[in-house]
Amino acid sequence: MPSLGPAWHEETLKASLREPLAGWHVELLPEIDSTSSELMRRGHQMDYRSTVLLAEHQSAGRGRSGQAWLSEPHQSLTVSMARTLAPPSWMGLSLACGVGVVQALSAYLPFDRVADGLSDPHKPGRLGLKWPNDLWTWEASGPAKVGGLLIETQSLRSAPAQGRSQASSPARFCVVGLGLNLRTPQSPASGPLSPPPKGLVDLGVTLATRALAHALLASVVVSLAHTLNQFETHGFAAFQHEFDRMDCLRGRQVTLSDARHGLAMGVNEHGELLLGVGNEVHCVQAASVSIRPL
Repeated sequence: MPSLGPAWHEETLKASLREPLAGWHVELLPEIDSTSSELMRRGHQMDYRSTVLLAEHQSAGRGRSGQAWLSEPHQSLTVSMARTLAPPSWMGLSLACGVGVVQALSAYLPFDRVADGLSDPHKPGRLGLKWPNDLWTWEASGPAKVGGLLIETQSLRSAPAQGRSQASSPARFCVVGLGLNLRTPQSPASGPLSPPPKGLVDLGVTLATRALAHALLASVVVSLAHTLNQFETHGFAAFQHEFDRMDCLRGRQVTLSDARHGLAMGVNEHGELLLGVGNEVHCVQAASVSIRPL
């Protein structure tokens, strides 16, 4: 990435997305509190356009459970996408979006850096998914966080688009926020349930030119748009197999935010975490998860 000047060029971005994202509004802002917060505000104003909103810098980026997402110009990618959505079920959307992001990034990673948990779930140095909404890699010292997703929805205040399946959930305005570390932050901040950050460059992604950075960004955005389309039609079932391959937690002892301990056993068809506790298997819908020290 260039060290001076804007990291992103709006016209270049729009040109690369014009055909694959026909009908989407694409916008770049120099600075915003949070791209997701801005799209949620627009939703409250009944602006339900399908929108890609990118920021050079977020002053108040948000993660799950109100956690802050720290970002610096040229060091991270912060983008949010919004559209109305009426899937069969909302469960598993963050997992499906994670699959879409890793699939896009895999084209820019060395061949041995993408998780393939079905053959080797714990191989170090691979990019994978940590239930329910993070991108992780494993280092010798433990996990490191490469990025995170935040899914937010709100009820529509106007009639939903025609042609929705009667079997689908009611249409809602959905905002998908993504933060990716392009470079490892110099002064990382992490909480008790959050591992230290890691940049894509340190995983072997080449971002030496602006063109490469724009290509990576466009690939991620297009992949997420396709993910939302597929999820609306098929729900999480269309993504479960790929999530299983990328699952960073399966086979590891974990601790939940409600203090339960157990063995992560993958996810079910609804995207719920399967937690083995003694002789029982618990289905967990929402919780913060940390790795239990062995």
